Parts: sequence; structure tokens; C-alpha cells
Amino acid sequence: MLNFLQEHGLWGLFFATFASSTILPLPSEVFVSSFIALHYSPVLVLLISSIGNTLGSMTTYYLGYFGLIKVLEKFGKLDHAKTIYFKRKSKQYGAILAFFSFLPFFGDLFVLSLGLARYNPILAMCLIALGKTLRYVVVIFGTEEVIKFFNSLHLF
Repeated sequence: MLNFLQEHGLWGLFFATFASSTILPLPSEVFVSSFIALHYSPVLVLLISSIGNTLGSMTTYYLGYFGLIKVLEKFGKLDHAKTIYFKRKSKQYGAILAFFSFLPFFGDLFVLSLGLARYNPILAMCLIALGKTLRYVVVIFGTEEVIKFFNSLHLF
């Protein structure tokens, strides 16, 4: 995957972060850290990864909005009672769920349930973007600090 990212540059980062916020279990933080380690502009990495990850989440949101849940219920992968429960809780705690959509595994479920509940898509997108951007700020800052630390040891 790292070869793909290096070959495709920032487009590779965009697609990797987009894919990692759909239902694919990819670690977007690793991709972001890799681009920082490869000396890409932290501002560009932040912008591209935040946009890609947010748009990927909105894809998941619209899967819920347009009925992926009904497909899962039909094929027995999800109980209808659980669907009703998630829908009710998503309406009640939508803002919190949208903001914390950056959490591994659970974040995708939060976003899917927001779509199912038909939570306001504009508000959801803004809160999702805020949470994901703040997470990437921490990842980028942390990566830069780790690189500085190792550089100060003169190991490389």
C-alpha cells in the first residue's frame, strides 16, 4: 500500500483516507503519518486527508440514508429491533455521534446510523469534518514530534 501512496502522491492519500472511512478497515492515521514522514506539507496532508476521510464518511452516511440497513435486515445480518434502537439513539445523540465518527470501527457504525436516522446531512458533515480534522491535527503534530525526537538522537 505504501508503494501505491508514493506512486500517486497526494491523490493516493486522498483515496486511502476516503476508503478508510467507508466500511473498509484501513488505518488512515498510518497513511497520514507516512506522508508527514515523507516530508509532505503538513497543511496539505491535513487538508487532503480531512476532505477524503469526510467524503468517505458521507458515502457511508448515504448508504444508511438510502437503505443499506434494509438489505442487511433482509439477509439476516441485522435485527430489525436493533435498527429501530440505533435510529432512535442516532436522532437523540446525532451531534455527538457525528463528531466522534473518527473512532476506529465504531465511527463507521455511528455514521451509518446517522444516515439511517436521516440526521441532518449538512450538520452531520460539518461535525464529522470537525472531528476528523482535529484527529488529524493530533496525528500530524504527534508524528512531527516523534520525528524530531528521533532526529535529535542522531540515529538516522
